[in-house]
Formats: sequence, C-alpha cells, structure tokens
Amino acid sequence: MSYISNCGVFIGILIWFLGGLDNLLLSLIIFVAVECLASALWFLSLYQFSIKFIVRWIANKCAIFLLIGIANTIDTFLIQSGESLRTIALWFYISYECADCQPKRTPVPYSADSLRHN
Repeated sequence: MSYISNCGVFIGILIWFLGGLDNLLLSLIIFVAVECLASALWFLSLYQFSIKFIVRWIANKCAIFLLIGIANTIDTFLIQSGESLRTIALWFYISYECADCQPKRTPVPYSADSLRHN
C-alpha cells in the first residue's frame, strides 16, 4: 500500500512542478506519446531498435519536461505575474514534437514536398 501512496506523492509533486495539468500540458503529453509510438514502429520496421536509442529518447523527453518545470518555476517565483514563460515553453515543445514526428516518418506527396523545399 505504501508504494501506491509514494507514487501518488511523486505524481502530485511532478504535476505541481510542471504547473498543473492544463490543456497545453495534456496535449504535449499526447504528442510525446504519439511520437514515441511512431518512433518505436519506425525503428522496429528497420530492425534498428536498441537500448542506446531508448536511453537517448527518454533523456530527451525528460529534459523537455524539466525545462517546462524550470519555466514554471521562473514564472512562479521570479516573475510572479502569471504563466507566460511556461505557456511559451509549452507551445515551443508542442511544435517541436509535431515537427519531430512529421518529416521522417510520414510520407509526403510530391506536390507538397516541392512546396516545402521552395
């Protein structure tokens, strides 16, 4: 029973550090999960799935959430005027996850690809 309560305490502290579960944070979590699934399927299809890839991916995602927590801390304790820096960081990393998942794994039609490179 104490393991369950310890997990609850850890999740509560993590949510407090990230600034609460609002729609932006939930959408970032969804984009991270979709990118994880797309990356796993891509590397499994190429037979190049390794522990090195998993560790690098987890470190990258932990760094993203750590930077969002730091932005929330700066907003809360230094700026003390709202959530502007946290919101900017969340939008940046949501767009990063969209861009990270799109070009490598999704086929783009030739006409759209020619527009993208011009």
